[in-house]
Amino acid sequence: MIFRIGRGHIKPGTWNAFEEVYRNLLVDGEQPRGLRERWLVRDVDDEHGGFTMGLWDSNEDLLNWVKSESFAKIQAQLKPFFIGDYQVHTCEVRLHEKLNGDAPGS
Repeated sequence: MIFRIGRGHIKPGTWNAFEEVYRNLLVDGEQPRGLRERWLVRDVDDEHGGFTMGLWDSNEDLLNWVKSESFAKIQAQLKPFFIGDYQVHTCEVRLHEKLNGDAPGS
């Protein structure tokens, strides 16, 4: 499994609008092959900072999505919300443990 983590900052005062666009494009939109789970989280110590995280079946599935026209269109619509650097890390999952059954907020 592959875990992709993105870290960035949203322009002040635009988080709610960003989250709505994110939800419309990604949560309610096309679901890429191989994507098992997705998170959008807001930093509790930095109101403009946040992370996107995705759990993928394989690096191949992730790369196919990132190279797709659909991904490029989504990124173009989200980019105006960001300020500064946006860092992405792709990681190999070495250990995954589900605790207490259901995930929080589900």
